[in-house]
Amino acid sequence: MGFSYSVRRCHKWIALVVGVQALLWMASGVYMTVVPLNRHTYLESCYFYVCGPPAMLHTTRNMLSEMGVPETRRSFDDSKI
Repeated sequence: MGFSYSVRRCHKWIALVVGVQALLWMASGVYMTVVPLNRHTYLESCYFYVCGPPAMLHTTRNMLSEMGVPETRRSFDDSKI
């Protein structure tokens, strides 16, 4: 049982862990894309922090306002753009 065997054995487990994380990340991205934000049941307990270009900030802040999210649960960062 040499060093190379140990490295190969660890490499398989590391690849498995990284692969599972990548799959979960992609699945959550698909879920957030397919299910509209206003259909999430936990929305009333969420805090929102938005950052990005001015047009995206404006649109997202308007959307959150229309959905009834109070100003106290909305934060944004315009990065001084």
